[in-house]
Amino acid sequence: MIIDVAIRGLLSGVSLATVALGLSLIFGMMRTINFAHGAFFMLGAFFYVELTNRGVAAPLVILGSALAAGVIAGIAYRLVLKGMGFLEQALLTIGLSAMLTEAVRNVWDNKPQPARVPDYLKGVVTFGDNVVSKYSLFAVGIGLTITIALWVAIDHTSLGMQIRAATENGITTRTLGVNTDRLLTFTYAIGAALAAVGGVLQAPLVQVDADMGSTILITSFIVVIVGGMGSILGAIIASLGLAQLNGFMAAYAPSYSAYSLYVVLIGFLLLRPGGLIGKWYLGEEDG
Repeated sequence: MIIDVAIRGLLSGVSLATVALGLSLIFGMMRTINFAHGAFFMLGAFFYVELTNRGVAAPLVILGSALAAGVIAGIAYRLVLKGMGFLEQALLTIGLSAMLTEAVRNVWDNKPQPARVPDYLKGVVTFGDNVVSKYSLFAVGIGLTITIALWVAIDHTSLGMQIRAATENGITTRTLGVNTDRLLTFTYAIGAALAAVGGVLQAPLVQVDADMGSTILITSFIVVIVGGMGSILGAIIASLGLAQLNGFMAAYAPSYSAYSLYVVLIGFLLLRPGGLIGKWYLGEEDG
């Protein structure tokens, strides 16, 4: 029983990390409010349903969904959100979320959509007494690849160094010849693309409907704060840890599982507001 819960927690944690890392880039590093993050997750799930029904291979669905979400988010940031304060960003991204949600409801008749698993990913794999679907292992593999690649890119490459410099001190970074506007637009687009990829990976495992982005949005904000604002590694650790906590609470104390993440969040805000790894930012972007 314990091993089964741990395996399911790992599957959930990797999927959550994919979405939360996108918000970590946007909210944690760029310090930009994005209440449309859950809508991009939802959009990715609906793209999965539509494209797989048309016979498109899963890897192409992932790439296409990421590209579509990235383009929408990049345009929104460059034309509207860039330079706005927290309140304006909050209101505008709430509006963007509502627009995307209503568009999905109109296109798909406001009905939950069944997401089928491709034939080559059907079946199960047995680990002792535990059974895991092949699709779940595929989703974990893709999720782990993305999370590790993003951590390496942000923390250990020159591009990541430029992104971190642009988010921490935009004026100085511009004086060194870096096009911070283009770089931050790219970062925002990547964050939204990760949310869409998370939706694609989760689509066959959950009910796909227009309201599915709300819960993942709240959970992703909790992950970013607990992991540490601006910390990719912290977000990964928090995703895996909180998913395990939620899984074990649901299995052994279901009456309290709905509150467990909020208790952890409050505890960190009171005792360690910087999170596991990171800083606690209260100021505005310096430009």
